[in-house]
Amino acid sequence: MLECINFHNIMSFITKYEDENYNYFLTDFIRGAELFDVIREIGILNDDQARFYIASMILGIEYLHKNKIIYRDLKPENSMITGKGFFRLVDFGKAKFLKKKDKNHIVRTFTIIGSP
Repeated sequence: MLECINFHNIMSFITKYEDENYNYFLTDFIRGAELFDVIREIGILNDDQARFYIASMILGIEYLHKNKIIYRDLKPENSMITGKGFFRLVDFGKAKFLKKKDKNHIVRTFTIIGSP
């Protein structure tokens, strides 16, 4: 899935390696912190900061949806803020491709995932 994604608000996949026991993914290094830690460090975000990060999240999710990918694990811990203050969506372990049934209907997913 990561090989199909190329968007500035989403972590970049570079390549993969494998040996007889494991698969390894090489992704870009995001120097920064989780949004969760940023909020804990600076306190409640002001209106402009909140709008900026929410808009960045929406752009990333919109890109994924246009590519028939559902993310399914959106939370501050999976949102990185770079050293320059830009948003990156990470951790695609629960993401899923949606397959179309026909032109107008998308197959629904029934997998139960996430934290209660």
